[in-house]
Amino acid sequence: MSGSLVHSPAQILQYLLIQLSQGTLPSDAGSWPIYTSETPNKPDICITTLDTSGMDAGRTSPDNERQEFHGIQVLIRASDHSSGYTKSRAIAIALDGVARISTTISSSVYHIQSIKRTSDVIVVGTDKPEGKRSLFTVNCLATIRQTV
Repeated sequence: MSGSLVHSPAQILQYLLIQLSQGTLPSDAGSWPIYTSETPNKPDICITTLDTSGMDAGRTSPDNERQEFHGIQVLIRASDHSSGYTKSRAIAIALDGVARISTTISSSVYHIQSIKRTSDVIVVGTDKPEGKRSLFTVNCLATIRQTV
């Protein structure tokens, strides 16, 4: 599923997670705001989607279309270990259920064929300099095609 994407895979996953009721846009001032590419110092409780290394899956026959899996990491930050782990597991389970779904950013529509987790919830530890907020990640590969 190759081709150009107007938005990065991390941005697309941000909107998909919102669609799956896992968080909100930061501008909505709701619980579990989801950021893309950078994590602000505040709020203490938030989610960030990051673009990571993907994987080439070869080409189809006979049309020679390149197939690729986009790498995405979801970083979860919480004020305590228990709530952070619970939210991380909820996101992992939500990603497991993604199959043939579309999401929209502005006027761009993206079809997500599937998401394959490449990790369970990873406990990263606590952040610095505060050292009191718990960090977790979930890593995945996604097949994404822009349809509009």
